[in-house]
Amino acid sequence: MNKLPEKLVLLRKHANLSQGDIASRLNVPVTEYMQWENGNSICSVVLLKRMADMFGITVDDLVDNTKSIVIPEPVIEQSATIPFNGGQDINATQMYDGSLGDTMQTQQFSSLNEKNDQDDDGHTRVMNTSDLSNVEEKDASHSYDDEDEEEEVKPKKKKKPASPIKKKQTMIIIGAVAAIVVVIAVVLLLFNKSGSSLNVGNDNRIALGDTYSLYVDNQGNIKKYGNFSSTENFSTGVQVAAFDDHAAVLLKNGTVISSDGNADVKEWKHIKYIAAGKDHTVGVTDEGTVVCTGNESACKVSEWKNISSVYAGNGFTLGLTNDGAIKASGSNTDAVSNQSNVRHISISDNLIALTKKDGKVTIYPIGSAESLDTGSWTDIQSAAVGNNLAVGLKKDGTVNISYSDEEVVNKVSSWKSIKHVAANGSTVIGIDSYGKMHGAGDNTYKQYVDTTEDDTNKQEETLGEVKNIKVDVTTANVVIKWDTVENASYYEVSVNTDPESKTKTSSNSTSIATSSLTDGQSYTVTVVAKSDDDKVKESSATHTFTYTAKTVQLATPSGITASTTDDGSWLIQWTKVEHATSYKLSIDGGQEFEVTDPSYTNTGIDAEGYHMVSVKACSTDPTYTESEAGTQNLEYRLLEKKISLSYFNGNERVAGPVEVTVKVGMTYSNAQLDLLVNRNGYIGSQGYQISNNEDHLITADKGSYDIQVTPTNAPVEGQQ
Repeated sequence: MNKLPEKLVLLRKHANLSQGDIASRLNVPVTEYMQWENGNSICSVVLLKRMADMFGITVDDLVDNTKSIVIPEPVIEQSATIPFNGGQDINATQMYDGSLGDTMQTQQFSSLNEKNDQDDDGHTRVMNTSDLSNVEEKDASHSYDDEDEEEEVKPKKKKKPASPIKKKQTMIIIGAVAAIVVVIAVVLLLFNKSGSSLNVGNDNRIALGDTYSLYVDNQGNIKKYGNFSSTENFSTGVQVAAFDDHAAVLLKNGTVISSDGNADVKEWKHIKYIAAGKDHTVGVTDEGTVVCTGNESACKVSEWKNISSVYAGNGFTLGLTNDGAIKASGSNTDAVSNQSNVRHISISDNLIALTKKDGKVTIYPIGSAESLDTGSWTDIQSAAVGNNLAVGLKKDGTVNISYSDEEVVNKVSSWKSIKHVAANGSTVIGIDSYGKMHGAGDNTYKQYVDTTEDDTNKQEETLGEVKNIKVDVTTANVVIKWDTVENASYYEVSVNTDPESKTKTSSNSTSIATSSLTDGQSYTVTVVAKSDDDKVKESSATHTFTYTAKTVQLATPSGITASTTDDGSWLIQWTKVEHATSYKLSIDGGQEFEVTDPSYTNTGIDAEGYHMVSVKACSTDPTYTESEAGTQNLEYRLLEKKISLSYFNGNERVAGPVEVTVKVGMTYSNAQLDLLVNRNGYIGSQGYQISNNEDHLITADKGSYDIQVTPTNAPVEGQQ
């Protein structure tokens, strides 16, 4: 175990110095020094030596875990002035035991520098390491001149040059210290990696017992109200749980303590969720299993798996699986054992409340208690129950309540921006998004302080700064994003378009259509964070960007086919291209022409055979550019039909009838018709086009051809 943190705390408190005092004298941020005391990091060798000199001990005394810091009465006293940064001095008394390797120097501070109360209150703080991500890290690069310090301590003493032997000894000692520091750092790294490190979340932030309430603030400090007694130190944690006079705390390292000092609870490791019943304590492990101690009937949970959260009452335990099903152990659980799609559970002496994933709440009585009507409740995040009392926390921060006391109902119904609720007996408490406590009902033991009426507990009245506004341009819109502002109820976002684009949103993202923007023009985005609480001031920020339109090439037309119609026309078709408003066609490399539909009927083609068809997709939207050409070599082949053909001279049949096969849409000359009826005597220059809807074609000259349609096979279509 690394004992450096406790040694630093002991030495600092003996010197009656704050963390800020020490950090100032080492020229490091106070947050960095706090990390050392909390055991989350270790300082450089240079800084270890400076602290050892500051406290009048050796580096070995600090880093050797087999040695304890002993502060004996002084044997030999000599006055000295210990220099610190900023020109501040502390008068001290030094004691030496005469040994070389185990020299112990003890400083007894007779006069103290003025403490910097803004930096620290003189006690060790437990910090969330994630909150330090933006703190600039320091290392051994801190400038410090050992020789200069030595001269400051004893300015009148002439320094003697160190002998080669002493220099060698010094180098050996420094090397050994460095090796020890490295070993400690590795051990600390492995220890932290193997252990849990939990942060304060939204679960179990508030707990209400018979005579007290507990609340975990954003920094992990536990605030206690009312008449609360415990054999354990309930000062910090990430979760609290309570039932009547029994309470429990989940610590940051994944361990648990209970108000009665239960030894079994102290042995738990890697816990992520807790619950406290009347006479038992329950915890969920990182693996989703459950541990329990106390009431034997309520603690039959060893077989439970995939558990996300647990809830405890008088003689029973409920577990909620990852998929929203309920596990139960103990008495009074029959009504809820088979329920599913559950998000949250609350238990009192006579009620069980199930909050479903759809935002509905159902109340189940215990014993002879009566149920409560919550059928009209919607959008509930979590519920809490007391004795014949139920409250439901809505997504918008308001609270629904079912209770017979009209005064309590009216008060609770007026709450806004609530983040956490709890109930017990006839008492209801809530914590809003600004950390203010709200209370209603019985307050005999001062278990709540209604900060809506307490000016001494007012929080910051201005929302946090809007940060990191970013603009992402797509083809269709401009997406505007920013960091979420804590406690903001909604945002108003405007862009100086003409006319102005303005949006109200509850999320930290919105968008505007690119059609309202001009390519190459600069625009200013303004994001205003607002609160539903009219006493809290809004905050805002602006961001300027230049809009550069993004274009996308349309997809290449595909599925190009062709077929011959009944009248001999050639119908060309293709698959519609998304976002295309028109198409450009060309046949056999000819001039392009434009059509709006994904099809084209060609009536002018005059040659059977294969033809190269090219199709491009186009759009009037500048976002989309012309596609590549889709091409297909398609066959044009006329349809065939059988007809009866005769030649008449006046009313006299001269030749025929002859059944012949012709091609629909093809023009036949008189000479060709003569050949078809086996007749000689070309009578003119007129030709005839055969179609499906014309049975007779009569010449205007000396004779006529009587064309009569006879049944035939289905038409032959053009091939792709």
